[in-house]
Order: sequence, then C-alpha cells, then structure tokens
Amino acid sequence: MKHSRCATSCSVSSSSAVGRFSPEKITREVLPTGLRFTYRWFGLQFLFFAFFCVIWNGFLFFWYSTATTGVDWSAGAGGLKSDQLMTLLFPIGHVAVGIGLTYFTLCGFLNRTTVNVSPREISVRHGPLPWFGNRTVPALQVAQIFREEIVRQGKNGTYTRYQLSAALKDNRKLKLLSGLDAPDLALYLEQEIERHLGIRDQAVAGEMRK
Repeated sequence: MKHSRCATSCSVSSSSAVGRFSPEKITREVLPTGLRFTYRWFGLQFLFFAFFCVIWNGFLFFWYSTATTGVDWSAGAGGLKSDQLMTLLFPIGHVAVGIGLTYFTLCGFLNRTTVNVSPREISVRHGPLPWFGNRTVPALQVAQIFREEIVRQGKNGTYTRYQLSAALKDNRKLKLLSGLDAPDLALYLEQEIERHLGIRDQAVAGEMRK
C-alpha cells in the first residue's frame, strides 16, 4: 500500500487569513480502490472544552451531592421532600448540556474523519465514536465538488467555518463535510477528489472563491 502525507502533494496555499491548513493533520493514501483521506478532529480548542467540562460537571456533582444529603433512599422517591425534588430537577437542562459537551469533547480527542474516493462512490465516515454526517454518494452522480464559506453569529461575535459540498447532476446539493476551520483543507480535498474522478472544475453558484 502506498501511503503519503498530503504535504507532498498539496498544491494549495496554507497562508489563509482565516484558519490554516495543517498538513500534519491529514493523511492521503493511495489504495487499489482509490484514494483515502484521514484527518483528526483534535485541536487546541478541545483542551479548553475539556477544562470547561471539568468545571461544569464538577459543579453539577457538588450540586447533586449537596441536594441529596440526608435523603432516605430506602423509601424510594417518597423519601424526597418537595423542595429537595425541585432542587434535583432544577439543573436538568445543565445536565443535558454537560453530557452533550462532554461527548463532543471526547469526539474531539478521539475521532477522525475518513473520506474514501473511488470511481464507484465518495464516502465520508466519522469515528470511532458515533457522530452524525456520514455520507455516501455515487461518483457518477457528482457534477462538481466545491467549498462554501459559512458565517455564523455567536455570543462573542461572528465566526467562520467552511464546508465541502457536491453539486449533483440532478441539480441537488449534498453536504459532504462541515465545520472545517481551514478553507485550504476544503480546497485541497476539492482539488484531489475532482482530479481523481476526472471532473473538470467549473464555477458553482454559492461556492467560495479560490
């Protein structure tokens, strides 16, 4: 099996003003069936998320430890006083946020995204922890691969992410990858996929300028 880092084959610039393409984060493999690209999710932001999870979940642990002090659990739910029950139910929303953020942080540390490209299909898989966004599209249905710039409003102002999409021959658009923080990563994958499938690059409405 031939295995090569994209640093040896990437033809795009890595000097984007917003986000930088890190060749060390992605591998390019040449397989008998086609190409395989793999990149890790991990970035420094997940260290912050991990710290935040410790603080958030630690507070909830302290909350529930205090709220359940003196509860007679042998009597089941009947051992709870009304004020204790309200105290237990009050932070349910915070518990849900804590669980969701903790799972996302674990995904950030452990997960990789794999893009397989063959004359038969393009497939996108995230793992080992389950995550939404797995895709498979027949290669013959793909007219163009293109990247899009997504600008969103957050609490601390606007932020920009990038996604890789496929324009299909029946005029539908299929999102392949989203949440990318480096525009050059999306451009690199666009170029490599189109080159491998023999797709001539053409302008697509809504695509990000190259």
